[in-house]
Amino acid sequence: MNRHHATPEEDAIIYAMKPNERANVPLPIAIGSSTGPLWMAPRYAIVLIIIPLLLWVGLSLPPRTVLLETPLAAGMLLLPFHWPILTADNIVLALITIPMCVLLITLVVYLFSWLRHAQDPPDQQLATHAAEVYAANSALWYELVERKQAETQFQRQIERLVDLRAIDSPLTANPQLHAILNAILEQITAQLHVDAADVLLFNAQTHILDYAAGHGFQTAPLSPCEHLNGTEHTGPVALDRRILTSPHLAEAARDRRAPLFAAEGFVAYYSVPLIAKEYVQGVLEIFHRTPLAPDPVWHDMLELLAGQAAAAIDNTMLFDELQHMNRELTMVYDTMIEAWSKVLNLRDRDTAGHSQRVTEMTLRLAKALGVSATELVHVRRGALLHDIGKIGIPDAILLKPGPLTDDEWAIMRKHPVYAYEMLAPIAYLRPALDFPYCHHEKWDGSGYPRGLKGESIPLAARIFAVVDVWDAMRSDRPYRRGWPEDQVVEHIRSLSGTHFDPHVVQAFLQLEH
Repeated sequence: MNRHHATPEEDAIIYAMKPNERANVPLPIAIGSSTGPLWMAPRYAIVLIIIPLLLWVGLSLPPRTVLLETPLAAGMLLLPFHWPILTADNIVLALITIPMCVLLITLVVYLFSWLRHAQDPPDQQLATHAAEVYAANSALWYELVERKQAETQFQRQIERLVDLRAIDSPLTANPQLHAILNAILEQITAQLHVDAADVLLFNAQTHILDYAAGHGFQTAPLSPCEHLNGTEHTGPVALDRRILTSPHLAEAARDRRAPLFAAEGFVAYYSVPLIAKEYVQGVLEIFHRTPLAPDPVWHDMLELLAGQAAAAIDNTMLFDELQHMNRELTMVYDTMIEAWSKVLNLRDRDTAGHSQRVTEMTLRLAKALGVSATELVHVRRGALLHDIGKIGIPDAILLKPGPLTDDEWAIMRKHPVYAYEMLAPIAYLRPALDFPYCHHEKWDGSGYPRGLKGESIPLAARIFAVVDVWDAMRSDRPYRRGWPEDQVVEHIRSLSGTHFDPHVVQAFLQLEH
């Protein structure tokens, strides 16, 4: 008898069981489906054996004995198969008993089937339990796989963020373009697992690509003075804004860098345009000494790193351009300030050169007192503009050869206010306002225009007050001759603590000696 094989689902259920559970699996599950043919069940073999025996016995008995001496049930079963008796009564009886025999056989078979199922609930429960265990294990397995995939994807995203951060870091650490390019190339070769990379920057004036930086080359790469035109690998990449790949770089004979490629042993090649704000900044080249078989994730990472590199290059070049413009603007402002100072000297020839002399001496004294380099810029501008307010003083008072009257002094003392009103609207010059506005204030509070006292006077104004008096006393005026150096120094020492800050006076005296 051929054995019915279990379905894949049943095999999976049996496989999911423990060995001791698998041994208790009922026969229909172990060797065949419980829903298969009835004759596959061993209990039905009894029925299939007994019925042929009864038929054989009935066929061997005389027909009259069967009809008269056996029970009615036996006769009903055996008569239809006793064909030698062909009377009309026997034929009618056969037509009645044949269906009854079939019905009886069917009832017997179903009885055995019912008995089988009545004895099998524990087996069915075990099979059901095994199926549930298998289904639960399968669901758990799929859930673990999905979680692992999600964890891997999340980890890749974290690594990408770290990589992008590593590219951004050089921008804040070192704004120099060459240093930034080297840092970018180092990160790209590490993250893409390639041997070498370089960057070619687009020159807007010559419309060619200039070699800017390289990383991972064993021999000497292209020098900065060499250029690439549009007929080689990089030209179409920049013009068409598309990625170019070459799995067999040695066959690229049209590139004049072929000897370099051969010396390096490069095999695989990628060229990616560096585009930022819809402008081509240059081209990124990737080299590898063995064939590359990148997956989509690698390609995405390449495009992402190229975009980040392009943005970094654009920001750096923009920063350099802004610095250049700022230097030019600063030079324009400083030139304008010097021009204002010279205009004032042309109006008052008796003080010609005064602004330049006090500016130089003020810078020396400020350095001695520890003023920072950033503040020294404003010190220079303020010293040059310290008397700019005198533009508002009438010539009759400003150029008067003799002593001024009280009314004239009242007008003269307004020049610091004029200077403040003139320069305060200019944000660029506000850090230098202390010089023209406060350089006539005195340590004891007797100065003008606001009567400030002690350390309430800005340090820059306290420094300049000493230098201004020093140069004024040494210079000739229409109404007097200049004093000797020793007399000027002694005069400044005598005013320490009243007119001047004692600490500034001490630093000035040390500087002079």
